[in-house]
Parts: sequence; structure tokens; C-alpha cells
Amino acid sequence: MLYIAEKPELARASAEGLGASTRRNGYYEGRNDHVAREIGAGSIALLEHF
Repeated sequence: MLYIAEKPELARASAEGLGASTRRNGYYEGRNDHVAREIGAGSIALLEHF
């Protein structure tokens, strides 16, 4: 599932709660979840992945 947070702090906290511990360029990645911390190039690349 993809979650998009408005602020980096919210994305970090959400990712921690979901267990998405791998930090990528603009998002956090977990086993089944992704948390985008902003809308930008990294998030667009992530959306293309889905």
C-alpha cells in the first residue's frame, strides 16, 4: 500500500509505525508498504513502480 504524508516528520513517524524502515529517495519502503514524504521525482518514480 502507498501512503503519502504531507510533511517529512509525519512520513518518518508513519513509516516507523508501519515497519517501512528502508529509506529511499523521497519515500520509505517496507515489506508491503511505502510511505512517500513529499510529492517529487522520487514519489513519481515510486508511483510508476505500482
